[in-house]
Amino acid sequence: MPPPIHMDVDSVRSVMELLMRERESLKKSLKSITGAVMELEEGEWAGSSANQFFTDYDDMLIKLNPRLDAMEAFAGRLWQAIADWEAASAKLD
Repeated sequence: MPPPIHMDVDSVRSVMELLMRERESLKKSLKSITGAVMELEEGEWAGSSANQFFTDYDDMLIKLNPRLDAMEAFAGRLWQAIADWEAASAKLD
């Protein structure tokens, strides 16, 4: 006999919502930080160390953006799991 399956939909939904809230919070923070970095780049800081910092910052953004997309994808997977669970549950009622 296969093991019983179970989903606490409210708990899964809470995790999904947390992922999306934290993703949005990170995006807002990055936007703010990027604005400040751009101000530095427009003349507040010049030289080889500045150039290296700006290059490293751009590299960090390139690496971080896919992580933000992954958070959204994970939330989407949870949303789909909830929808599937609720549809299956409705058929049993």
